Amino acid sequence: NIMHEYGATVIGLYNNTKIEDVLFETYKCDLCNEEDIKNLIKYVKNKHEKIDVLVNCAALSIDDDIYEKTKEDFMKVLEVNLVGTFLMCKYVSLEMDRGVIINVSSTNAQDTYTPISMDYDASKAGVENLTKNLALRFSNLKICALAPNWVATESVLSMDKDYLESE
Repeated sequence: NIMHEYGATVIGLYNNTKIEDVLFETYKCDLCNEEDIKNLIKYVKNKHEKIDVLVNCAALSIDDDIYEKTKEDFMKVLEVNLVGTFLMCKYVSLEMDRGVIINVSSTNAQDTYTPISMDYDASKAGVENLTKNLALRFSNLKICALAPNWVATESVLSMDKDYLESE
């Protein structure tokens, strides 16, 4: 981990599967639970005294045809990807005098559309809009969004290579 090499304390969050064999601290946090987020940030701030950088990169995708996609599935994707990002920014910003917030979006927010992931696409477009508004609100912080295409996660690596190359 390059951040670790530069002396940074890196903290990773997980919800279901604990991150193993890493050079950073890990904590369980449900991004759909506002109290979990507030408690985690309070704990981290007390333990490490300050928070300099936040990277919001958690994401959920429940790909399905519109007629198979439930309201609950759609809302869960929005809650993790957009509302979770909002809550992390809201509560971390209270603890930062200066610092950087990086919200990970996706090319799906801009020009890579896939009907089975319309909820994911909408959530990432929301993340980009949220980022712009937060940057206007918090002039003491540097707030930006990154929009990568496919990221080599376990689920992406299991996808059809021809499909990945066509996107």
